[in-house]
Parts: sequence; structure tokens; C-alpha cells
Amino acid sequence: MIIGKGSDTLSMLNKINYPKKTPRCIAVYNKLFEMIKSGKFSEENRLPAEIELAKEMSVSRSTLRQALELLQEDGIIKSIQGKGSFIVKERIKVEDGLELLKNPIYSVVTQEITEVEFEFRIEPGNDYTTEIFGKQISIVIFADRWFKIDGEIVAYTISVIPAETVLAGKIDLNDREKFLNYLNEEIYKVAKSSILKVSFSEIGNISSVKYRLSKDNRCHLLSETLYGKDGAPIMYNKHYIPLESGELIIYRK
Repeated sequence: MIIGKGSDTLSMLNKINYPKKTPRCIAVYNKLFEMIKSGKFSEENRLPAEIELAKEMSVSRSTLRQALELLQEDGIIKSIQGKGSFIVKERIKVEDGLELLKNPIYSVVTQEITEVEFEFRIEPGNDYTTEIFGKQISIVIFADRWFKIDGEIVAYTISVIPAETVLAGKIDLNDREKFLNYLNEEIYKVAKSSILKVSFSEIGNISSVKYRLSKDNRCHLLSETLYGKDGAPIMYNKHYIPLESGELIIYRK
């Protein structure tokens, strides 16, 4: 249908049957958003318990939950099972998204990461490493990284690195800080291309056995292979980001 101009357009729009009443959950969303912005819930940035909030808003808990889910989808609050709903602090300004060749964790997590816990182990290659790198690897390094904000886990990465990648980068594994910086930043400067597969995982906590990522196990999963200048894979990453910790953004031009 082609919409005309001027009075014809207004006439046509006036004939559209718009909803006569705002859905209840949207009305609650709008009210809660207004209350959040006015600073009503300033104490620890935590919203009241659902039963208390539903009573205050004079709505059913199911209607309230719909509104809370919409607020979470829009990044205004985050719900933590067993703890409640919390107002999201001011987000960092993300200058770029997943389109650039850089560590995707810093493009997905919506607040500034304050700490990275790091462990690694050296193991002989196996059928799994042969599968992901397309060739037999004699020695590989498995590195675990837990990204934190004020002590709270917001993302987890398991990396698989062939020993020759580390040797080519002249990385001293005894220098843990330098090795961590290499995995987080420098290898993305060495890489010439990557393949990044975006999917959804409900088993992220199986991979991160040391800490629990999310009580409901729901995570964004970014499977990433980095390639060197000769086209050979130089590192494989699986990044797990709980849904409440980040959002996937791609800037298109």
C-alpha cells in the first residue's frame, strides 16, 4: 500500500483502528520507568519484592512480571534469581559492536569490567583440538577467564591456544599478566580475520565449573575462531555472557 500525502494521509491514518486502551503491563512499565528515573528506588538500586510492588501498583503479580520482563529487555533493570530486581547502573558508552576484530566480551557486557580472574593449563592435543583447528596439535593451552564487575561474575571465556601461537607471540607463560593481556587484547592485533558464531546456551555453567554464571543457565554464546596472516587458526574461544549481563550490538552502515 502506498500512502499519499497531506490530507489524504491524515484521512487514511484516522481510519486505522488503534487499540482503545493501553495494555495493563505497558501502563505498569511506564509507571515503574517513571519511578526509577525519579529516584524512588534509590536504596541499593533494588526494587521492592514482587508481592509488595504488585500491591503498591494495584496489579496482579503476572501483570507486574510482564512489566519487569519488558524493563529487563530494555536494559533498565536486571533480575537475579533469588535476590530480586535491580536497577542497572549507568552503562558504559560502547563505541563499537561485534563488527570489529576485538575481544567481544568488552563489546557485549554493558558495564565496565573491573577484574579478570585467570587460570590456564597445558595439555596434549586430542580429538577435540584436532576438530576445532582442522589439524593435529601436539600441545595446547586451555585458558579460563572470569570477567567480573565489583566481584560479580558477568562473563566467562574458555580459550584453546596451540603452543605454536604462544611461541610465535614470544609469550612467557610465567608472566601471567602479560599472557592475560595477550589473550584479551594483543592476539586480536595479530589476527587477520575471525569467524564469530552467535548462539544461545543453557549449559554455560557446565563449562565454568569453578563459578556459577547464571542461576537459570541462560547465556549468550559466542564461538570464535581467530586466524593468522597465513589463514591458519591461532586461537579458539567460547564466550559465555549471561543474558542479564550484556546485549549483542552490531553497527551497520
